[in-house]
Amino acid sequence: MRRFWQIFIGALFGMLCLTSAGLADASEITSVRTNRAPPIPNVLGLWTAVKHDAIYWHRDTTSEHTGRFSLEFESQNGPLVEGVVHWDNDPEKGPGHDGASETHRAYQPMIGTLGYDGETLHLVQHPDGGYLSGRFLNTDTLEIIYAEDGPHAVVGRFILIRQNALRGQ
Repeated sequence: MRRFWQIFIGALFGMLCLTSAGLADASEITSVRTNRAPPIPNVLGLWTAVKHDAIYWHRDTTSEHTGRFSLEFESQNGPLVEGVVHWDNDPEKGPGHDGASETHRAYQPMIGTLGYDGETLHLVQHPDGGYLSGRFLNTDTLEIIYAEDGPHAVVGRFILIRQNALRGQ
């Protein structure tokens, strides 16, 4: 039954991402078929949430005022990426879960891919079951939706800025 819900939530999450991103028009499909796809953006580096809202299975919530969230992209091979999800919640709030135990801080491996449109990004945590999907607002800003099902469910939304952009470099 748990596997059914994982597949169901994953499919639902994918449909929501397609709906929010909009469906490709004929010119976008043609450009992919003729190898004129948009360039693949470089995502390497540390991206830090400057705005976020999340709710956890125990119904506590976090925001940019009560927690930190970042994505660190360590390698990129074309559209394929690897890295780490970092998060740190206020000890006054309920804990998160890192796939093994309840905790207020975690560093979780992730893998993912950039969409053919050059604007969307889809990531999964492993061995934990978190899904992250989003879009580039510009070269240094990402909008991400995070969802994880099961007994330690969490869902959140994040605006992340590439770290060197925060420093004005």
